[in-house]
Amino acid sequence: MPSFPTPAVNIHGYLPSQMQYRNFGIVFNSWHVRRETVRRKLTDEILHAASRVFARKGFQSAAMDDIAREARTTKSMIYYHFPSKSALYDTLLERELAPLEDALASAPDARAAAEIFLRHFLAHPASGTLLREFFSGCGELDPAQLDRYLSRIVGPFARHFSADDAEQRAFSVVALLTLPLLRALVLGGEVHPDDILRHVEWYLSGQRDRP
Repeated sequence: MPSFPTPAVNIHGYLPSQMQYRNFGIVFNSWHVRRETVRRKLTDEILHAASRVFARKGFQSAAMDDIAREARTTKSMIYYHFPSKSALYDTLLERELAPLEDALASAPDARAAAEIFLRHFLAHPASGTLLREFFSGCGELDPAQLDRYLSRIVGPFARHFSADDAEQRAFSVVALLTLPLLRALVLGGEVHPDDILRHVEWYLSGQRDRP
């Protein structure tokens, strides 16, 4: 806690002068900015550490003690920022999905969206691990959260189909993209983006895209 200047008595009585009020505000604002910077830095460190732990152990096996050791902090400090492991995982998923959603929004068609989706997960290995955990049930995430995240993954593809079953078709495209990624994550081996995209193109060739 910083030490604040002690208000001095001025010629008008026992109230601090305008200059002293101004100095107090500068000191307080500076302290608040530093505190917020430290808080954000620690939150980022916890999220990065959690991502690595979930990647190694999966959601169910990962413990808050593991994350605390990885982040080089205490478990109580993690609970200060995140009330539960589920909340921490939820925040991590949100952080991973937001940039993907932004990128998919610019896709002119389903084929372009598929390539953006695939390149994103190949460029961010931690996202692929989270994807595996997500499609395996996300542990303790409740059904409403699962449904919300599925909608955010499938929705950007669904807008490129005009049929009544657009969501079903979009889910099929996402499945064609994610199954090879999941297989590589679980069983090992390489991912071949061109082969995956050829399968997507084959599927899309039988569908009617929106004009």
